[in-house]
This record gives sequence, C-alpha cells and structure tokens, in this order.
Amino acid sequence: MTRNIIFFIFSCLIHIPVFTQNANGLIARYSFNKGQAIDDVSGNAVDAVGVLFVNDRFGNSESACLLNGSRNSYLNLGTDARLKPHTGSIAIWVYILDEVYAGKGYGCNPIFLTKSRPGDDFFEAYSAIYSLETKRISVGATQSDSNQLSLVSREVTSLGKWHHVVMTYSDSEIVMYLNGVLENRSSKNFRTQFLASDSVMIGYSANEKNNRYLFGMVDDIAIYSHVLTADEVYDLYNEPDPNKWRIFMKWLLMMLLLLVCIWVIVKIFTRKIKLQLMREKEKNFIQSKLYEMEMRVVKAQMNPHFIFNAMNSIQQFVLSNDSENANNYLIRFSRLLRKTLESNTDETISLANEIDILEKYMEIEALRFSGGFRFSVTCGERIDKQTIMIPQLLIQPFVENAIWHGLVPKIGDKVITIIFELIESEVLQCTIDDNGIGRTAAQEAKITSSRKSLGIPFIQQRLELLSKVSGKVYSMHITDKVDIQQKSLGTTIILRVPLHQKK
Repeated sequence: MTRNIIFFIFSCLIHIPVFTQNANGLIARYSFNKGQAIDDVSGNAVDAVGVLFVNDRFGNSESACLLNGSRNSYLNLGTDARLKPHTGSIAIWVYILDEVYAGKGYGCNPIFLTKSRPGDDFFEAYSAIYSLETKRISVGATQSDSNQLSLVSREVTSLGKWHHVVMTYSDSEIVMYLNGVLENRSSKNFRTQFLASDSVMIGYSANEKNNRYLFGMVDDIAIYSHVLTADEVYDLYNEPDPNKWRIFMKWLLMMLLLLVCIWVIVKIFTRKIKLQLMREKEKNFIQSKLYEMEMRVVKAQMNPHFIFNAMNSIQQFVLSNDSENANNYLIRFSRLLRKTLESNTDETISLANEIDILEKYMEIEALRFSGGFRFSVTCGERIDKQTIMIPQLLIQPFVENAIWHGLVPKIGDKVITIIFELIESEVLQCTIDDNGIGRTAAQEAKITSSRKSLGIPFIQQRLELLSKVSGKVYSMHITDKVDIQQKSLGTTIILRVPLHQKK
C-alpha cells in the first residue's frame, strides 16, 4: 500500500507540466541556460565570440552572456531568413555595465542590429542601441536615407540594472516597450526589408564606419513573427524564472525523500517500540503470574495455619475434660470450616460471606476465654455486602492477632469492633479496633504460647502482592491507642481495600 502511494507521487511529479512562454508566433529564443548558446526553438547553434556565461537576473548560474565591450566579444545569431520577419517583434534583456567609447562612428553601444541594405549608412532593418549622448535606449528601422525612424526611451537608462527592451514593427507602425511599459510609438508606412547576407548581431555593430561595442550582459532574446500586444509584452517582462519549476521540483523531491526517510525511521522505531511493548507485556504477564503463584503460596500457608489454631483450641478443651465446650466448639468450627471451604475456590469473596466467616470465627474464639469477649461488626449504609468482593481471608488475620495478642492477656472487659465503610467511590475501609493491652505491652510481656500467629510482615507481604497483581493500592495503618498518662488503650488497624464489584 505504502509502496503504491510513493510510486503515485513520483508519477505525478514527473508529469507536472513545466511553465513555458506561449510559443504562438515564436521564431527563435535564446535563453543561454546552463551555458548553451543555441536557439531553444530550432536547436541551431549561435556563434558566441569572446563571451562569458554568468548568472542571469534570477541568479541562475551560467544562464546569461557577458560581452566585454570589444570587437572580439559578440553574438552572431546568423543569417537565417526566419530571424527577419517583415512583421514581427524582438525582445531582449540587457544589463549595461558601463559605457564604451572605444571604436568609431556614431556614439552608441549597439544592443541588437541587422541590415536592411548594403552600405555603411542608413542600413538598420531593426536595431536597439544605448546612446552615449542621450544616455537613453532607442530602437529604430530604416528604409532609405530619407526614411529612417528612431524611438527613444523617456527616461535616462540606469547602468548596472537589468532592462527589458521590446521592439515591434509592421508596415504601418513601430513601437518601443521598456520594462513592460509602452515607451514610444510612431507611424512607419513602409515595409521592412532585410539584407539576406547580413547576420543578426548582438553587442557589435559590425560596420567599418560605425564600429561600436557593448559592455554588459544579455539574456532571453526572443524573435516573433507577429506584433506583440501590450499584454503579451507585459507577460513577457514578468515571465517567471524558467528554472523555478526545476528548483521547485528539486526541493519537492528532496522533501519527498526526507519524508520517505522520516517514514522509514518512524516505521523502524514503531516496530521496535511495538516489539519492546510486546516483550514488556509478555514480561508483565509472566511477572503477574509469578505474583499470583506467590500469593497462592501465601494463601496456602494461611489456610492450614487457621485450621491448626482451631484444632489446637479443641485440643485444649479435650485435655481439660470440658467435653461440653469441646463439642460446642467442634460444631461451630465445622460450620466455619465448611463456610471457608465453600468459598475457597475463588480468589475473592463477597463482603457478606467474609462478615459471616468473621462472626463465626469470633464466636468460637470467644468460647476459649472465661467470660469471653464482646464483638460487633457493622457496615455503612451505602455498602451493598452482596456485590462488594474482597480477597479471601483478608480481615481474619488482623482479627486473630487482635484477639490473641491484645484481648487474651487482658484482665477485665474485652471488646473488639469491626466497621466497614466507603471512604471513596472505589475504596472500602475496614477498621478493626480492640481495647486490649496494646502491641508494646504484648511485646514486653513476651507472650508465649503453643499457638502460632501470622506476623505483621507476613500480612504486609500479602497486601503488597495484592497491589502488584491488581494494579491497585492495598494499604494498612496501625495505631497504638494511649490515654493522657500514656497507658495503652488498645490498638486500631485501618485497612483500605480497592473496591471490587461482583461480576
């Protein structure tokens, strides 16, 4: 697809038409582009003597002719009859560098000239000169010594500037244009004649009596077989750089090449990034699976831990010959175990089931103590316990630690409170509060027991794994409560869980 688009663009560029001057009536044109002294129409060569190809008015190199102001520097367009129409126009761009007084005869610097008859006087069929006396450009045509016409520009001609000179002639009129503007016109009333053996000369009079030269540059000489209109002359004067489209095409092709290069680079980098993203995705997938496996290991450690502690409690009742409490405990434990096993096939559990398990767990743990302990579980009004899902056995280890490290060693009233509430649209907060002896007192007392508890680092590890697997933050904050005498009032644990809705 991309290859076809590029091919189409190149095809369009190749077939863009290059601007050219309207060729209607054009006999000859000498543009001198790339240092070629030829007629662009016929392909005939020009006799270029002692000329140097220099920059033209557009700055194109080797696209204009420099004549050095001597008899050994001129252009001879030849004697071809097509260059000498009886009705026609001749146009030329000329840049006069300086006046040339060398030579002899009439004080002028010739621009273009061809003879109408033999001899050295009154011979101009058509001509254009720069007058050393008037400092102006003039054009002229001659029939005989008694019928000679000359048109002079209105303003003094500035040296060191390009000027566009156009002469049109017919049997009835001769007209002069300078820089696209009509300068002068005159009735003619004779038919222009040409000397067949004479050449059309540029920059040299080629006359023994009037032997003069041009020091300057010439370019874009054009000869037409019809009289140019004022609009045609104006368009010719404003003709754009002939190399404009070539330059445009060059830059367009360069830009296209640059765009293709950029496109290739982008494709390479896109492919590289895509492969990198695929590798990263695969890496993340593998990492996620590792996290899940690690979490399953942690969970697998928690389930036997929970069962072990429960069985240990039953054992203590049996050893103390308290068969009634052992039987009661065993019944409640079997119900709790069944509830736990029923929900153990999934990674998550509904909040309603989690609360049910917590209440059953605290009921059987309360049987362990003389006098037991009071507990309560409450939920905020906005909470739908049936649809909110949380990871299994997430709350139970905190409750277990609160009971065995906070309430068991305490003398007196023992209370544990669990509160569920929504603090943000997608965050469930669980507060576990007890009035036990506090973590510091428990550590100082170095409470020992055959009963094993899950430590805080173990629980924290599970929360970190849950955060990594889900991409959401599970957090825990523990506060040791004290009164004004810094006496422990218990412990408060705040657990924040990202909200999961039941699918």
